[in-house]
Amino acid sequence: MNPTTKNEEIIMHHEKSHTETPAIACIVPDPLRFSKLEKLRSTQSKVLQFLRLLIKEPKDGHLQQLLHLKRAVDSDVILVRVSQEMEFPEEIKTLRAGNNVYDRKSPLFKCSPFLDESGVMRVKGRINAIEGVELDVKQPIILSRRHRVTYLIADYYHRRFHHLNNEIVVNEMRQRYWIKGLRALVREVAKDCPRCRIRNARPAPPEMGSLP
Repeated sequence: MNPTTKNEEIIMHHEKSHTETPAIACIVPDPLRFSKLEKLRSTQSKVLQFLRLLIKEPKDGHLQQLLHLKRAVDSDVILVRVSQEMEFPEEIKTLRAGNNVYDRKSPLFKCSPFLDESGVMRVKGRINAIEGVELDVKQPIILSRRHRVTYLIADYYHRRFHHLNNEIVVNEMRQRYWIKGLRALVREVAKDCPRCRIRNARPAPPEMGSLP
């Protein structure tokens, strides 16, 4: 061995990209631990009830607005906001800065999104002047197909309408939500449904044996 040769050490390391977790996510149960939307809603209501006992007079007006959500259905506002901030962080940041989404690479470029009073991102519609129509119909809530909360919502609608045709579920969900790839999501939910798999299963009769 040549004494003049220096020992070389190779140090290998890897960099892991960490997605910034929304601040509101700390008061939301992990959706991956729930199989039904009703259970997630119930747990979210209990978390809000505990925070009301713990924080009598919150100084943050935004937190005070969230703690005033009484019904289990109203807690969907928190679940929707967390899913939106995790799936569309750049769009949310742009809208909070008072700007519009002009990035053509964004999946929401053609939706003209905006934030409502509760901080939920919605589609800016053209029928806002119509009367007697709910806000969700005029300005649907934007959701990402990939998030677990969206899957639980689709599963809830699937069971609510008695496992009927997928187009019925798609039509009813479009009355409130804007989801890119909604039909594929509803088909996925129906495929994972045990009741639908049993109903659509075809019998496999055994082959008749040979006669003597």
